[in-house]
Amino acid sequence: MSGAGKSYWSHKLEAHGYLRIGCDDRIADQLHALPKQSGSSTRRMADWMGLPFNPGYAEAERQYMACEVAVTEGICELLEHTPAEQPVVIDTTGSMVYVGEALLHRFKSLAMLVYLSTPPESSEQLYESFLNDPKPIVWQGRFTPRPGEKTNEATLARCLPELLESRRRDYSALANHHLDFQTLRQPGLEVQDFLHLATSKAVA
Repeated sequence: MSGAGKSYWSHKLEAHGYLRIGCDDRIADQLHALPKQSGSSTRRMADWMGLPFNPGYAEAERQYMACEVAVTEGICELLEHTPAEQPVVIDTTGSMVYVGEALLHRFKSLAMLVYLSTPPESSEQLYESFLNDPKPIVWQGRFTPRPGEKTNEATLARCLPELLESRRRDYSALANHHLDFQTLRQPGLEVQDFLHLATSKAVA
């Protein structure tokens, strides 16, 4: 999920000879409705999608997921034709878990999935980070106002931790290996340490 360290470690692996595939950039390239302004692909997509209570969000989410499915299919095809001696690292999105069971099964058959977990107690920190530096978020109908919630922001503050918790369960069940938040933030942790941890912490 956002803030877990995917981009940081994928760039570190790229510097050590891995072919890096950034899903956010590929989705942005396929989103023809996305304004061609300056800035990172994630920020541009976040500005374009808006928040789940904004007009047009539902259609933007639909277009985004259609592109994510197409990008994931393209990555599977690339992996199927990449020489075994070429190491590859894929920086996925937080919403990849929604591309469909058959496509996830195909993807998992081609790659080792490493889940970079974030602890439940970090939800408040991630919420503040989301407000300060928005990311494109696929809600999948999980933004649900309740009676008594006077503002969209109040609903957002409740629903985002619920969304993140549902993704924790989904990714934990899907992954081949888990790496926890604190382990990845140990001082002096290098690529070889990361690779050792990623391949030795198998899910039972």
